[in-house]
Amino acid sequence: MTAAFLFRANRLNGQLVAKSTKRGASSTKRKPKGKSDKTPGKQRVLSWIIAFSVLSMLAVGAVLLGILARQKTLEVVDRSVSAVIVDGDLEQVSLERFESLVEPLVDKSFLGLDLNRLKRQLESDPWIAQATLNRQWPDKLKVTLVEETAIARWGNDSFLNQAGKRIDIGRNNFLTQLPGLNGPEGTEIKVTEQFMSFSSQLRLHGLDPVWLTLGDDYSWTLGLDNKISVILGKNNIEDKLERFVVVYEKHLIDEADNIESVDLRYRNGVAVNWKNISVKKENTQPLNQ
Repeated sequence: MTAAFLFRANRLNGQLVAKSTKRGASSTKRKPKGKSDKTPGKQRVLSWIIAFSVLSMLAVGAVLLGILARQKTLEVVDRSVSAVIVDGDLEQVSLERFESLVEPLVDKSFLGLDLNRLKRQLESDPWIAQATLNRQWPDKLKVTLVEETAIARWGNDSFLNQAGKRIDIGRNNFLTQLPGLNGPEGTEIKVTEQFMSFSSQLRLHGLDPVWLTLGDDYSWTLGLDNKISVILGKNNIEDKLERFVVVYEKHLIDEADNIESVDLRYRNGVAVNWKNISVKKENTQPLNQ
């Protein structure tokens, strides 16, 4: 095969030098293997590292600034509690009692007050039915109290609220203006309802019941405001009370001050227990209507 040559004259040291290349062959010299240039790739990696470092430092700085700003804000906003405002019609809960309940839980931090815990503490008092607490900016606490309403004494150390729930208070001798009820455990509502029924029936005749007891044998005894005890027994107590009213108005009303009790556990009559045994001896036997 004949090779065609191209001649280019170059002046080198004053001589003409002939250089030949094969037609179609590349005139660019190849770099030796293993000597490729990797500088652009290294520069990209370094750029990413620098950018990541800058972003990380910015993020850390933002977090630190946020913490510092929060601390400064709390120093301005979170003051100590300056006053506790009490709202509600209170008869049984004294301010001294209220302070003893609140003081251990009210710390210096207004925002740090645990309102739920404070609510539970207040409602643990037997006379507080409900407590509502609200923060009043910037540094006051408002407490609204709803007091229990006692409708009757129960035994010697409890009272019944409007729902018939028994609430223990230690001693209830200061509630003498309320009717006194008593009965076995779990009979609070039953005794309350029966007392209300008796009251409605007797007040129509000018009699006012003041206490009612359901015995352990489930027999009923009723006390009137004129100091007479009415023994009704276990059965047909409504009918027996009607019988008492009839006998009382016909035979006993004029001697009420000298009557200790009236026993209606007889089928057709009553037995009267007199305070002074010498009075009305003829009536110590069961009375018929």
